[in-house]
Amino acid sequence: MSSRKKQRTDTKASGCDAGTDGNKNTENVDIIVKNLREEFFLEATPGLLALWNLLLELDRTHPYSALEALDIGLCGPFHMLGGREKRDSATPWFLHSRHRFDPPEVVTFMSSVSDRSVRCGFFRDSPESMPTAIVCSSAREDRCSEFKVVGTTLWSAIQKLAKVKKGDKKAGELLSRVQTALSDVDAGNTKRCPRIDDTLHKLGIVVPYDKKTEIGWRPLSLSDTQLRKYLSSLLAAKDTGKEPDFRKLDELITYANIANDEGDPGQPLKLGLDLFSFAIEFDNDACNLLAPTYRLLGRDEFATVIESHTAGERRRKHKTFSALRHME
Repeated sequence: MSSRKKQRTDTKASGCDAGTDGNKNTENVDIIVKNLREEFFLEATPGLLALWNLLLELDRTHPYSALEALDIGLCGPFHMLGGREKRDSATPWFLHSRHRFDPPEVVTFMSSVSDRSVRCGFFRDSPESMPTAIVCSSAREDRCSEFKVVGTTLWSAIQKLAKVKKGDKKAGELLSRVQTALSDVDAGNTKRCPRIDDTLHKLGIVVPYDKKTEIGWRPLSLSDTQLRKYLSSLLAAKDTGKEPDFRKLDELITYANIANDEGDPGQPLKLGLDLFSFAIEFDNDACNLLAPTYRLLGRDEFATVIESHTAGERRRKHKTFSALRHME
């Protein structure tokens, strides 16, 4: 188990302790840090804390709505900190505002009010690490979600999503105020370890790798282009009522599991994330690869996220390929 794993304290329904003024939101940095770690497996970055302080200045009652004049809705961690109650009290906070194709490495915290599919999130390779980037995606379909790194500051995310109508002086002043508060504040630790390989969602993977012994990573037998083409053929066969040819997929999964057994978690991590980000039909296969791999890497919290994410009622409405292959 990860050394960072902790017992959750008995918090209020809002998911955070009350502030000294009696409101559900709080300015206590220690409480903020604690709640983000326990509920989102997320380290509080300087930028996040700076934005939270600004939001409280703008609207203490509903701070997560303070930037809607810019077409920006704060969500996820900011809903929790602002005391917004969850739609389903039984659903953990780390699933709150999580898009169906958000991998465990991403915590969505901001989306466009006019188009909720456009979203930004904190990205980190392990739950105990400070986020290394702000990433954005605008996936509108059920398949093939990709992310782009928009920068290392929260201001970069604001710039990406903000919309100010010509002549809207109030919105322009608000944007200037946000820029003053955030433009020089990093997202966190901006130095990311070298990526061991790319992924279909474009964020890549980082795992411990010994170049001398070549322990930690081995490549897939298919290139990204070949893998994308093969997975597309499986979906096309399903959509046209034909029998998909799963032999290559079974082979890839088998070799990935062998790689895990032999100390090369990079391969199953890449394959699992590629399957997860490509289509809902691959959810079960992705989870079966990712959960043990995350635990092997000491990223236990990510295993919890992927297991909860893929087990949701929304996912069970889709017939996964592993069910078709009688693997469940």
